[in-house]
Formats: sequence, C-alpha cells, structure tokens
Amino acid sequence: MRQFELGGCCFMLSFFDSEGRIPIVETYIFAGTDLMEDDRESSATTWYFKTPEGYSASGAELNSQNMQSFIRVGEDTLELVLSRQQLIEQLQES
Repeated sequence: MRQFELGGCCFMLSFFDSEGRIPIVETYIFAGTDLMEDDRESSATTWYFKTPEGYSASGAELNSQNMQSFIRVGEDTLELVLSRQQLIEQLQES
C-alpha cells in the first residue's frame, strides 16, 4: 500500500501534447483516507487529496461547502499520484 504524509504534497502529471513534450503538473495536498462514511463501508481504500488553495483555506476538513476542492482517488488510479521524486523521474524520462 502506498504511504502519503498527511499535509504533504503530491503531484499528477499529464501532457498537453501527444509527444509528451509539454508537461502539465497539478499539485495536491494529501488530506487522508476514507473521509466519507460510504468509504468506510467498502473494503477498498479511498485516498483524498486537496488543491493547495482549498487546503490553505480549510485544511483537511471535508464538508459540504468545500467538497469541490477535493479529489477522490481509488486503488485503481492511485498510481497516477506521484511523490516529488517520482515526478522528477518521470519528467526526466520524457
């Protein structure tokens, strides 16, 4: 299982072009796992990440007013969330 530091930066990398020459890096802050009640009923873990703006406004708290600043990531797409070192390595490869 991947480990993230609560409040630590994570990244998602995509590319604007099909040749992989123009990277798009999105920064997120790890907010926790299984934050919603329906997550706790599932056997799979759900990870929550928050935009830097959202995190600086209200921390890792999840409520109906700030849900739009969160992204919810399941086990099937967790490999898209990169550590700083993984981001550097992927950028060097492209």
